[in-house]
Amino acid sequence: MSDTQTIACVDLPNPPQLTIALPFGVTLSAVADFSKGPPTNLALIQSLLVQLSPALAGMSCIFKMLNVMMAMKNISINSLPKVASAVAELSECFLFPAQIACMIVDILKLIVTFLLGIIESVESLLNFQLNISVGLEAAVDNPALQASLTCAQGNLATTSAQLQQSLSLITPILSIIQSLSSLAASIPGPVGKAMTAIPEAISTIGSVLSGAGSSSVSVSTTADQLKLLEQVRSTLAELQTLLAAVPC
Repeated sequence: MSDTQTIACVDLPNPPQLTIALPFGVTLSAVADFSKGPPTNLALIQSLLVQLSPALAGMSCIFKMLNVMMAMKNISINSLPKVASAVAELSECFLFPAQIACMIVDILKLIVTFLLGIIESVESLLNFQLNISVGLEAAVDNPALQASLTCAQGNLATTSAQLQQSLSLITPILSIIQSLSSLAASIPGPVGKAMTAIPEAISTIGSVLSGAGSSSVSVSTTADQLKLLEQVRSTLAELQTLLAAVPC
C-alpha cells in the first residue's frame, strides 16, 4: 500500500475586483460581505448594482443639463427642436418643491411604521418583565433560578436601553424635515399632525422604556403602561392611514 495520503483541498474563489467608473471622478467598487462566506461573482455584482442605481439617479439632472449644453453647442434653426426637447427634460429637475413634500410624507410613513414596531418590542419587554417578577417571587428558596432570572432582568434592561437609543435617531430627522418644509410648494395636512404626534409618541414610549428592567415595577404599573402604549398605537395607526392617503 502507498504511504501517500491525498488531502482534499477546495480552493476558495478569488473573484476579480469589480468597479464602475462614473463621470466626475467617481468610482464605484463592489463590496464583499465576508460574514456570509467567500464572495461570489454574483454577490459582488449585486453589491455593485445596489450602489449603481442611486448613484445614477443622483446624477440624472446633471446629465440632463449636459444634454442641453450639447444641444446648444451648434445651435441653429434645425437644432431648435432638439434644444427644446432637452430643456423640457431639464425642467423636470426644477419640480423639487412638490417632490420635497412627497419625500417628507414617505419619511414620516417610515417613521410611523418604525414606531409601531418599537411598540410591539416594548410590549414584549413588559410582558417578559411580568414573568420575571413572578418568577423571582417564586424562586426565594432557589438560588440557581434567582440567578438565572436576575441575569434575564439585566438583559431586559440592556434591550430597553438599546430601544431608547433607536428612538433617539428619529428626533434629528424630524428637525431636518421641519427645515425642509419651507422649501415645499405645499404641505399636506397629515404632515402637520405627524410632526406633533410623533414627538409625543416618542416621549411616551421613552418614558415606558425608562422603567423597563426594574424589579420594582408592579403588575398594576405594567398594566397601565400597556394601556398607554395601546393608545399610542391607535394614534399612530390613524396617522399611518392619513399619510397613506396623501397623493404623491
